[in-house]
Amino acid sequence: MEKELTTNEVKHVKYEESKTYQIYDTVKYNGYKWIVINVKDNKLTLMMKNCLSKEKMKEIFSEKYIDEYGDIKYNLEARCIGWNKTEIRRGLNNKFLKEFNKEELVKMMTDYAFDYIRIPKIREIERLDPDKIAPDKSCWMISPLDFVKQWGNAYAWLHNSTGSLFTWWYVDNSLGVRPVITIKSDFATSLS
Repeated sequence: MEKELTTNEVKHVKYEESKTYQIYDTVKYNGYKWIVINVKDNKLTLMMKNCLSKEKMKEIFSEKYIDEYGDIKYNLEARCIGWNKTEIRRGLNNKFLKEFNKEELVKMMTDYAFDYIRIPKIREIERLDPDKIAPDKSCWMISPLDFVKQWGNAYAWLHNSTGSLFTWWYVDNSLGVRPVITIKSDFATSLS
């Protein structure tokens, strides 16, 4: 990577080595703090360090999905567990996405679709150290769990502030949202 500086019409070029990122590094990208959860082919998969704030949730999601604490329902329909039908997906990939330069983001496969922004998957959280990635509060996971016909409810995974995963949570209850994105590593900056 090179940096160019011109002083008194003289061009100076400074060469720098590219930063090598590792899983659990904290980076700043687009005004938010993120944790690196995967590094592959000069691309970083980043999970927001904390859940979206109450104010940001109200800004990007329909208010009928938001509770008084600023948390969101996975779905209003107690029987629906598909990510592609959630308000979370719609809000992240429409309103929240407007804050980002799509040219810097890499689309990710989610539930038979491609999204620029998603929430964590159960398999990626399971392979990480819970102490290094625990969210500030309980948040939704993209991975649906089950639909129990006799009770008429669908369930999805949740990740809590101790780093633990819970195997079920009613989709019409409310939790926080912790976005995940993939970017080219050139766009991340280290935090000191």
